[in-house]
Amino acid sequence: DYREKGAESWNRVYDNLGGQMRHDRPMHHIRLEDLKPDCEYEYRAVLIDDCRGLEEVPSEIQSFHTAPEGDKPYSFLLTADLQNVPERMEYMKKMFGNNAPFKPDFFAFAGDLYWSSNFDKSIMDEFVEPYRECTDNKLPLVMVRGNHEIYGKESNHYFDYFTPPCEGKEGYYTFRWGDTCFIVLDFCDDDGWMPPPSTRQFHDFEPYLAAEAKWLKKAVELPICKDAKYRIVLAHGVPVGDYWDYMPNHVRQVIDPVFGGANPKVQIHLWLGGHIH
Repeated sequence: DYREKGAESWNRVYDNLGGQMRHDRPMHHIRLEDLKPDCEYEYRAVLIDDCRGLEEVPSEIQSFHTAPEGDKPYSFLLTADLQNVPERMEYMKKMFGNNAPFKPDFFAFAGDLYWSSNFDKSIMDEFVEPYRECTDNKLPLVMVRGNHEIYGKESNHYFDYFTPPCEGKEGYYTFRWGDTCFIVLDFCDDDGWMPPPSTRQFHDFEPYLAAEAKWLKKAVELPICKDAKYRIVLAHGVPVGDYWDYMPNHVRQVIDPVFGGANPKVQIHLWLGGHIH
């Protein structure tokens, strides 16, 4: 359920598949469309309990603020590569706690959380829940996939937790905040296919990267990007400076037709990445 703050009635959106409410998985994805810019909304999750005659059990009401339009000033925080859990906890408290240096409008994490064989524990217990607590569950989170999120047999669960805003685009998408278009890109792992028992046996990057490169050529021509005053890339990998060639080669494969050369097809103003540490 969601509503503009101050409204009496709720709008309801279900996680829908084929005209049915999804009831086959514990995690649900809800996309809200046609929201007003720079506006406060309230929301709540509603459990429909099929063990008690479809009784509705609403959660506590939470709120979020939508992105502004135009040139309204804004700020955001970005970091990456917080694999060490105890240090991550302290770091998040410093970034978002009572003594934080400033109050950002959103937080972008540029990849590499996961460093164990338990994806649920690494993502939910050791990142999402502490993040919600530190931010009072009010700060929008932008996730960028890193190579660590590709490790392990449970790595497909990443997209169960972090579904991109544009359906079917997986780890790459764009979004607009004020006068800036943010272009989120995904360059997969920093090493290639390996035989079992390595979980790199599941690598199948080429079709994915080819689709991403094809999408990027079209995405930069859309108004969300073309009409923006600034364009910022958020990615885990970077085009230069990496000791190994594997991931940078993927970067160039995707971006060179659009961003490469002395006179690129599209000018970007900033690239924010991680990985090198």
